[in-house]
Parts: sequence; structure tokens; C-alpha cells
Amino acid sequence: MVESFLYSEIYQYTISKILPKLRTYVESVKINNNRLQLPILRYLFLVHKG
Repeated sequence: MVESFLYSEIYQYTISKILPKLRTYVESVKINNNRLQLPILRYLFLVHKG
């Protein structure tokens, strides 16, 4: 019983530490992808049109 309690405590702690970092990482990746995609899409659009 004590082991499972300890495990759940460690699990909760780990999740609470990792999730915010993971979320901010994912958000930054999305933002960077949008920055990259806009010029690429614009370029492809111009090439396709030309």
C-alpha cells in the first residue's frame, strides 16, 4: 500500500513538473511552425500561380 502511495506521489509530482514544460514546448513549436509555414506557403502559391 505504501509503495503504491509513493508511486502515485512521484507520478503526480513528475506530471506536474513535466506537463507545463511540455505544453510551452508544444506552443513554441506551433508558433515556430506557423512562422516557417507562412513564407513557404506564400512561395508555393507564387510558384504555382506563375
